[in-house]
Amino acid sequence: MLFSVYRRIGLIAGLSLLFVHAAHSYTLLNSTVWSVNGHLYQVYGGSSTWDDAAAFARTVQVPGFYNGYLATVHSDAENTVITNLLTLPAWLGGYQPPGELNPNANWRWVSGEPWTYTNWYPGQPDDHLGPGSEPYLVIYTNGMWHDYPGGTATRPSFVVELNPVPDPASILGLGMGVAGLFLRRRKR
Repeated sequence: MLFSVYRRIGLIAGLSLLFVHAAHSYTLLNSTVWSVNGHLYQVYGGSSTWDDAAAFARTVQVPGFYNGYLATVHSDAENTVITNLLTLPAWLGGYQPPGELNPNANWRWVSGEPWTYTNWYPGQPDDHLGPGSEPYLVIYTNGMWHDYPGGTATRPSFVVELNPVPDPASILGLGMGVAGLFLRRRKR
């Protein structure tokens, strides 16, 4: 009898995990490698909160690239590359820290890179629902950015960015070049 109870609990737990996984399944809609930086950009479809999209992005693995993260944007050209992949509004990796009440202050990238470029739609960011209400970044199919609520608010897609792993020959070549410069300076 006790075995039967454990078996049922195991079955229920297994089915629960299956349904949870199914609830957070995403479809790869589009992708490209940008020749300028070698980064891979992937757009996933499936309604998600910013937190769920960010968590999923960290699990994305592609051979030849480091694990993913929600995409960051540092130039008009990079914004265009991402925009050209979109068919729906998408989460990007921009956010404000909890408690920030000024819609224009302290925007950050999930990667820790400096926040040096923006492409806000006129009047954005605006915390439309009140101070501190829209701490996450969305890009629309026209390339313009909006701030957007967190919590249970969802977007239909999100952009994952993956950095390339340098190939061993490049690392060896760089090391030899640095060593050559060091030895050349020592001879002078």
